[in-house]
Amino acid sequence: MIRAPAQYTCIACDLVTDEYRTLCTSCGAEYSFRVLASTSSEEAAKIIVLGRYKPRPEDRLMTGFRPWDELTNGMVRGFTYLIGGNKGLGKSTIVLQLASLVKERALIVSAEEQMESIGQRAARTGVLLTEQTEEKIAVLNTGLTEEVFKAIDRVEPSVVIIDSVNKFCSERSDIGGTFGSVSQIQYLVDRLRAVASERKIINILIGQVTSTGKIAGPNKMQHDVDAVFLMRRDARDKTLRRMIPHKNRGGPTDIETVFKMTEIGLIDPMQGADESYAERVLSESLATGDDGDYFSTGSASSNVIDMSSRKSKRNT
Repeated sequence: MIRAPAQYTCIACDLVTDEYRTLCTSCGAEYSFRVLASTSSEEAAKIIVLGRYKPRPEDRLMTGFRPWDELTNGMVRGFTYLIGGNKGLGKSTIVLQLASLVKERALIVSAEEQMESIGQRAARTGVLLTEQTEEKIAVLNTGLTEEVFKAIDRVEPSVVIIDSVNKFCSERSDIGGTFGSVSQIQYLVDRLRAVASERKIINILIGQVTSTGKIAGPNKMQHDVDAVFLMRRDARDKTLRRMIPHKNRGGPTDIETVFKMTEIGLIDPMQGADESYAERVLSESLATGDDGDYFSTGSASSNVIDMSSRKSKRNT
């Protein structure tokens, strides 16, 4: 069987070369090259008649937490979601709350915090109110990539939460780099996506951001995951958290949603509010965007902000 010569791609900037390199001449990343999947020149591509193809219906998991469910339209099994944002915004809090809200087993793997901190947050947010909740959330403290997948095999979760991808490293010497390097992050994400696809697990990954506001890690990571959400503190009301979709394969990209940070965690700012309060919260959450534009408030009965007016303004 005749096969095409192997090619290599940089997982940091997607540069493709015909030879393996330890240093990328395009972006400067070290040990970031991986072999591109090669195909036989004798293999024929499978042609499918579109009219005869019957796609399987997407299996979605709802949480009952309206801001998140409106943003995702329900999490799709087998998908990987990436949440980026500065420290202290509540990323760890929201994933803990999501783990408690899904009515299936969840695994939280934290390289950021010790069990004591996680337990205190769980008590403060009311996550451990019922015996059922206690039993269905498993927590592992580790920064080793291999331990993540051993835990997945033991726990058999429906949802896997990684906090955060920038703090992990593999024991394999051929991966290269150290904790948080582009090669280590990409290796972790690639394996998580493969397991999610095979077992229909939902991955929720937390990513740190750089000084420029971009999610730290290889560019390929954001291409590969199914959704990328950026969490930001509202410019006018510091208790509000805006979740902005930069990519959302399973849901809308022209809206953002708003959470309110309280002593008991993130809540729906519209919950139990009358129409006048809803109108005020939405109007006050018109945080200035990077380009100086403001977001349209949309309907007062929802905490979702329509970004279509901002997009149209950009195009004029």
